[in-house]
Amino acid sequence: IPGVSFHAFGEGKMGPLVHSHDWSKTSLGSIESWSKSLKTHVSMMLALPTPAIIFWGEDQVQIYNDGYSVIMGPRHPQHLGSTFQECWPEAFPVIENVYSFFILKICGKGWQRTTQF
Repeated sequence: IPGVSFHAFGEGKMGPLVHSHDWSKTSLGSIESWSKSLKTHVSMMLALPTPAIIFWGEDQVQIYNDGYSVIMGPRHPQHLGSTFQECWPEAFPVIENVYSFFILKICGKGWQRTTQF
C-alpha cells in the first residue's frame, strides 16, 4: 500500500495479518480501496502498546492489535475482519442499542452520519 505500511511501527504479529487478510470479503473492501482515514487509524492502532480495537462502518467490522488479540482468546485470528455481531453474538443486543443511540442521536446532530467509531 503506497504510503501506509501496517508493520512500520514494530515487529508485532497483527500488522502482517491485517495486511494479508482478504478484506474484499468484508464491507470494507480491499485495502487498496480503504480511505486514508481508515488506513491511518489502523496504522496508529497497530502501533499502540496497549490492547486496542477499531469497529469500522455501519456493520462494525473489527480490526485489532497484538494486545487485543489476547483478549480475543479463541476468537483470534478467525474473527479478524468479522463484524461485531458475528464475533460477539452474546453481547451484540446490548452493544447494538448503545451504538445505534450514539450514531443516531449524538452523531446525527451536527456530525456527518459517515463518522467512524
